[in-house]
Amino acid sequence: MRSQQFLVWLIVLSIGVEAQAGLFDFLKPRRRRCCPPAARSCCQPAVAHSAVAPNQDAAPTPEPAKPKTAENKTAENQPAKPKPTVPAKSKSEWISLFNGKDLSGWKFNEDGKWRVEDGAIVANGARSHLFSEQSFKNFVFEADVMTTPGSNAGIYFHTQYQDEGWPSKGHEVQVNVSHHDPVKSGSLYNVVKVDETPAVDNEWYRTQITVKGRHVVVKVNGVTTVDYTEPEDIAGDRRISSGHFALQAHDPGSVVYFKNLRVRSLDD
Repeated sequence: MRSQQFLVWLIVLSIGVEAQAGLFDFLKPRRRRCCPPAARSCCQPAVAHSAVAPNQDAAPTPEPAKPKTAENKTAENQPAKPKPTVPAKSKSEWISLFNGKDLSGWKFNEDGKWRVEDGAIVANGARSHLFSEQSFKNFVFEADVMTTPGSNAGIYFHTQYQDEGWPSKGHEVQVNVSHHDPVKSGSLYNVVKVDETPAVDNEWYRTQITVKGRHVVVKVNGVTTVDYTEPEDIAGDRRISSGHFALQAHDPGSVVYFKNLRVRSLDD
């Protein structure tokens, strides 16, 4: 070891001053480099910086995940909800009896001249009756009616189709404002007579018929014209039972309009 040091001193003494300074720099201990100068940051410990690059928005700090509970279960863990089913029509829903375009769902007898005009059924011509295909027992029936001066017609319920003649079964609610027949609109024909009706010619009025058991209520424009309970010992076919509706064309001189015909069934 001493011989090596002696040799170094001999070399130092034999060279110039500038060379001596370079040799001493060379002999100084140096820190080992772990990477090229351009990438010296790889050897430095990472330092957290809060500053962001200019013109860039800081990314939002994500919220810590919440523990799963009964209240915040993810959708992936939730069973698929069944699609709602469309319920069948209940008895409390209204059923339209007239589509406003044609006589679908109806059948007339005799030489009827029934037609549809401006969204309404027109009753005109020689005697004829237009029967509904559907039948009902307990119900609320409504129709908008308009009579022309001197016209007569009717609305039957609980009747049956027949090829000719005046319907022999069921009851008729009279449609007549100024016809010579003294039984006026809102009457239950041959059962309850109305002498003065709330209806007026050439104006639409609402006829409502409610049948529940043996009880019948007729209203014209909201005014009750019939409140009738049928006796239990009634005889004949002119009684409350079940059956079809029928509109009446009374005579060639009568022109009557019907629209917005609908019915709502009631529980037995």
